Amino acid sequence: MDKQAITRYYNGFLLRSHKLLQEDLWVANGKIVAPQKKADREIDLKGQIIAPGYIDLQINGGFGVDFSNEPEKVEIVAKMLPQYGVTAFLPTLISLDSKTYKRNLHQIKPKRKETQAEILGIHLEGPFFSSEKVGAHNPHLIRTFEQIDSIDDFYGNLDHVKIITLAPELAQSSGIISYLKGKNIIVSAGHTNADYETTEKGVQEGIAMATHLFNAMPPLHHRTPGIVNAFLTNPNLFYSIIVDKVHVHPAMVHLAWKANPDGLILVTDAIAALGKPQGEYFLGGQEVVVDETTAFVKGTSTLAGSILSMDAAVRNFKEATHCTLIQAIECASLKPAKLLGIDSYKGTLNIGADADFIILNEDLFVQACYIAGKLAFKKN
Repeated sequence: MDKQAITRYYNGFLLRSHKLLQEDLWVANGKIVAPQKKADREIDLKGQIIAPGYIDLQINGGFGVDFSNEPEKVEIVAKMLPQYGVTAFLPTLISLDSKTYKRNLHQIKPKRKETQAEILGIHLEGPFFSSEKVGAHNPHLIRTFEQIDSIDDFYGNLDHVKIITLAPELAQSSGIISYLKGKNIIVSAGHTNADYETTEKGVQEGIAMATHLFNAMPPLHHRTPGIVNAFLTNPNLFYSIIVDKVHVHPAMVHLAWKANPDGLILVTDAIAALGKPQGEYFLGGQEVVVDETTAFVKGTSTLAGSILSMDAAVRNFKEATHCTLIQAIECASLKPAKLLGIDSYKGTLNIGADADFIILNEDLFVQACYIAGKLAFKKN
């Protein structure tokens, strides 16, 4: 180990190996390290919880910035997210035209910088959707695979893309899913009308996740089991869910958790209005009206993302499911890291992991956030 300062965090409860342990956390050089003989600095946590930082796999913007319109301002959001316990995220681009995707993909690159949430890559949500399940996406931008020359030609450089959400029932989807899996891009089913059999076929071809389960897909039905059933009965699959008490009723959140607890990942699907007052904003090219709890496409009753913060999602989830504090935290930390294949150094406080962690009180409110071992946020 080099001579960089060693910090010991003590008198707290450390979330490690699915347990809350009365152990110290040792940090040096931006990493979690084994206990040392002596620390250069010691911080008393006064009985609070040390947990891995949250990872948001679907966030469209925040603090007045919409990634689909202003990708060059992504770092504004990265600097502000630590107040909600988010230490890493995937900026999400919704349905756009080919030219705009190419411009935006050039603007957003993975970036790790002390004191701001790490940009892990990009989530492309659209435009290859069912025309019947477009949600808040511009229906004029929805495309089929038959309308493009190739997926690379349409999007541009996919090197930094981690997740692509698409509808598996579209013609030619089989080849696209297999191709994207071969490029180590996670394929997620969403904005889809797929039935159970089509979903199962897509899973065999490489689909690993469902995007915002229950929303923009057929509901559960006892005679026509669809995509929801497929994901809730397969413990090898992941699904994200928006727990803002608006997108999904708490009872359905509880059902999903009971059916497939290992697969549940919390996302915010937050838009530019996150952290801002009520008013009018944009999501892609769509005008959005935001009140105290909800965002709608202007002039409609269609939900348009959320104004949910990740720390609130964790609290809401614990309330809805009556799960343990540990389980709630892991749905926003360890599980998204597992999906991305980075759980050896993200979403965990194991020795050797990145020193991205948060300090929580017993009610799961963020008291402080550290990224690469550096303080990124502290509650006044």
